[in-house]
Amino acid sequence: MKAGSYWMMAMAALLPGTMPGAQAADGDGQVVVQVETLPPVSDRTVTFEGRPGGTLTLAGGGRGSLGVEASEGTLTSTMSSIDPRLTAAGYKLVQIRCDDLDSANVSTGDLGARRASFAVDRGESVTCTFLLEMRDDDDRGPGDSSQTDGGDGEPGGSNPPDGSNPPGGEEAPACTCPKEGRWRVNNHVGSMICSGPFSMNLPLAADSDTGRLIVNSDCSKVHADSMGDDEADIDMLLQPDCSWKGSVGGERDGIPMTIHFRWSVESETRITGDLYSTVSQQGMTCNMKRTYELDFEG
Repeated sequence: MKAGSYWMMAMAALLPGTMPGAQAADGDGQVVVQVETLPPVSDRTVTFEGRPGGTLTLAGGGRGSLGVEASEGTLTSTMSSIDPRLTAAGYKLVQIRCDDLDSANVSTGDLGARRASFAVDRGESVTCTFLLEMRDDDDRGPGDSSQTDGGDGEPGGSNPPDGSNPPGGEEAPACTCPKEGRWRVNNHVGSMICSGPFSMNLPLAADSDTGRLIVNSDCSKVHADSMGDDEADIDMLLQPDCSWKGSVGGERDGIPMTIHFRWSVESETRITGDLYSTVSQQGMTCNMKRTYELDFEG
């Protein structure tokens, strides 16, 4: 949860000349389709048609991805086939989430069509992640009542965390509570895209860290206690749809910033999520985003 490090990156982006090696964006961004499996499985293939298109092979951690460069416009990519060994094991497409933070042109996932539609702006990079999860219920197929994400990171559905029944009389599942203890955070490659008097597209390198999660008695709040002096603690609050949200606010050199965090608790020992922030100063606006995962260590 390195909020302090992200603030430093944002300050450098807003104040020209303070970050050696920063390059102006060339107008091209990147769109990526990523596949994740839960529980993770490797050496399986998934094929996509469109752009991006092709066949990817799941590697360590149960992930694989395809990407293409793209300038402004709309691209679509459809999951056309899944390795028969995955379907035989009960893996089904249960979620499509896109990390597009642009409120005007939002990239979306259509779970029923197994399709991601990318709305790409100049210099923007967008990833849409297809989650394949092992399910015992053969009646659940793509597009039934599973989650999808249309760019704002909030899964579909409205099941309350207390397990009360939604409209229609169907029983809602209880939300999963993460274990209390030590967790490892793996931050994926992210981006800082700035526009204004000049444009910048700054990558955020992947890294990892450890921290401790403290869960309150009714699992309505999780306190993420960071280990580093330059890192901020975060309180994550359970939402009615079983997602989690939290924010860290602060100020650096007189510039206010708020970083928003979102979680999806996949199991007691695994969490996936993303973070984003928008900073405006001196005629510049910078949008920062990245995805990450947390795994329980004990």
